[in-house]
This record gives sequence, C-alpha cells and structure tokens, in this order.
Amino acid sequence: MTLLQKIVGIGVGLGFLALGNSYFIPDSVVTRVIETQVKRYDDYDKYLVFTDAEVFENTDAWYRLKFRTSNLQAELMKLKGKCVEIDKYGWRIPAFSVYENIVGVKGVPDSKCPK
Repeated sequence: MTLLQKIVGIGVGLGFLALGNSYFIPDSVVTRVIETQVKRYDDYDKYLVFTDAEVFENTDAWYRLKFRTSNLQAELMKLKGKCVEIDKYGWRIPAFSVYENIVGVKGVPDSKCPK
C-alpha cells in the first residue's frame, strides 16, 4: 500500500467518523414549537414538528431504543406555542425529505427562547 493510499484511507475513515458522530450523538436546541403534523405513507406515519429553528421529525428508532413516538408527539402538541429544549440527532437533507429526529423534549422558560 502506498503512502497516498494510506493517507486517503485515513481521510475517508475520519470523514465517516465525523459523519457518524453527528448522526449517532444527540445535541439539543432551544426553540418554540409552532405546529405539529402527521405525514402519512402507505405503511407508516412520520410525525413532523415545526419550530422557529427548523422542522424536525419524530419517528421510532430501534437502535436508540426509542419506541414512544406517539407519546412524545402528544407531549409536543401540548407544548405548541411554548419554548422547549429539543434533544435531537441526525441530519437535515432537504432533497430527500430527511429531518433530524427528536429523542426528547422539555419545556423551558420563555426567557431562554431565542428572539
């Protein structure tokens, strides 16, 4: 294996590690819930949550052991118009209608919400 191949291999590996890190490790955002909707497909539903920050999805994730999507969506519906902290992970890829997925939510004081 040449030096160039090793460098390219290391670069590709680090790139996958960086992408995987942003997908599998959640972060959070403080924002206001504007609206919630259900996007229906033939074999499943995808819950969407519209906020001041961006649009998120709320779907089950077996590898995160997240199976309480409906309960979480009901909680989000009650928080409509309120300031919340959303724990999320993933990427937003508009061309494929891919959204960051919500794994948790909690209400926060309005004073902490961005203007």
